[in-house]
Amino acid sequence: MTTSAVWGWYKGSSLPQILVLLRICYCLNISLIDFLNGNISLFDSNHINTLHPNQHSKISRHFPVEKTIILLSTYLESEPPISMEAVAQKLQRDKRILYRHFPSLCMRIASRYKKYRSELSRQRIENLCFKAKSAAIELASIGVYPSDAKVQAHLNWKGHMKNKQIRDYLTQVRLELGFDK
Repeated sequence: MTTSAVWGWYKGSSLPQILVLLRICYCLNISLIDFLNGNISLFDSNHINTLHPNQHSKISRHFPVEKTIILLSTYLESEPPISMEAVAQKLQRDKRILYRHFPSLCMRIASRYKKYRSELSRQRIENLCFKAKSAAIELASIGVYPSDAKVQAHLNWKGHMKNKQIRDYLTQVRLELGFDK
């Protein structure tokens, strides 16, 4: 039990787990009801039990290192790339534990996923810019000024014009069409 955990209980920002409360009651040799009601007398140290060092608060599970390395390597090559959060969830392990034991593999998985997401974002912006240009040309051909609002309404978009890259591209398209000199 950490000091910060106890401090969190004291401040009311967190609550102890029932297992922790039961261990405290065992160490103090009192019932859980007495503990919760505040009926505690700590002056008699003869009644205090101690947990032995080999009684861990968490049940240690066998950590299959070789199997984990193979699975992480498989996820590193998976298509499409997946996030470290998804990998940790599939392996039923905490992401921080994986990073602690396999930092190189985890960083490569995370880096690959980040590049993948960046590429998806770039392609999405490129596609939206193409649609915005097509709409601007179409509006200009019928004699309507292709403002951001008109292009947005023409394409039935909601919120895409908030993206600065799309707005800047549309400004460039208007310049090419002879508007906004």
